[in-house]
Amino acid sequence: STIISSDVYNKVDQNKFIPVIREKDDKGDAYTPTYMKSLVYIDLSDDDKFEGNYDHLLRTIVGQPLYVKPSLGKLPSYLSNPTNSFLPTAGKLRRLNNAVLEGKSNVRMFADDYIDAFVSSLPSYKIDNRSIKADEVIGKVESSIQEMSVLRDDFIGFISTIIKTDICNGELFIDLFEKILQILSDNGISLIESDSLDGWVNDNYRYFLYDIFLSFTALMVNREKFDVLKDVVTSRFCIEENAYRQEISYQTILRFRKYNYTLNKYKRENTNRISIVADMITKNSTIISSNDLIKAYLLLYYLSLIYGIKENFYNYWYPELNVYSRFIEIMPRLASKRYFEKAKILFGVNSVDDYRKMLDSVEEPQIGDSFTRIPQIKYGLSYENVSSIK
Repeated sequence: STIISSDVYNKVDQNKFIPVIREKDDKGDAYTPTYMKSLVYIDLSDDDKFEGNYDHLLRTIVGQPLYVKPSLGKLPSYLSNPTNSFLPTAGKLRRLNNAVLEGKSNVRMFADDYIDAFVSSLPSYKIDNRSIKADEVIGKVESSIQEMSVLRDDFIGFISTIIKTDICNGELFIDLFEKILQILSDNGISLIESDSLDGWVNDNYRYFLYDIFLSFTALMVNREKFDVLKDVVTSRFCIEENAYRQEISYQTILRFRKYNYTLNKYKRENTNRISIVADMITKNSTIISSNDLIKAYLLLYYLSLIYGIKENFYNYWYPELNVYSRFIEIMPRLASKRYFEKAKILFGVNSVDDYRKMLDSVEEPQIGDSFTRIPQIKYGLSYENVSSIK
């Protein structure tokens, strides 16, 4: 006891001695000598637990624990990139994730907290056109897009969490996208396309909205939340354009798909690329695969034709990412009757006959440029094969 006590006191974290307790005291607790009380012991005093604790003893001796400490997780991107500041949404998303995992009843409250923090953070990325020269715009826009990519990944994490809950519905996301458009309007951030310095400085937002809406669409399709996607795609977002005169505008999803002069016109001048935006979105996605984003883009193009979504003189969601597409059918699982029964709500039909009639009635625009590889809607949406496999 003298030798053991000396070693224990001189090196508290030692693992040389493993107390094995076989007796209980008068109170029914494991009987431990005083000089051993500071050590973690193996309790073999209870016959009902003997086998499990004996296995623990053997594993401790040979260094093969039953439970192995997991390796460190991936470093959050905002920590690995010193140019990025801490996200105000990070703590909100963590609390939301915990609420979902623990099955709490107030998940919607945590979701609303996240949405408020996310929306409120958007104006902080505004580029001041009073302190920038025209030849500096491209660099500023690209730098801002890189900074906002962390916020995009955080937003994808939010959707991935919400999509597992019963609060994942069209109303929640319609409100979210409406709030995004509203706060940009409130802060003088116009999304209307403009080939001028005043328009160029907002190209970081045009790219960001483009990126997050594609990600939202891809996730909804992957998790078969077709009702939610239809509600959002066919919605009209109500925005107060002037807080004093109460001027209201009703905007469509095309507000999330705007031409980027900075990247696609001026940056492209010195390259042989067809679309810089397409390059960046497909190559910079770290969570959702580029194939899923391309399919989501083509689907939005088809849906804009099906539902006649128009804004000004733009009549459809222009399929820019199709430059990378090699797909004929973007939803081949429509061939399954079971899958079609779930997906038909997205197209506003009730039967296979209705589906084919709907596709027959769609008028497709003539696109005479580099994007002519776009599959006709009947091929892209499995007109011939739909619901053919039971």
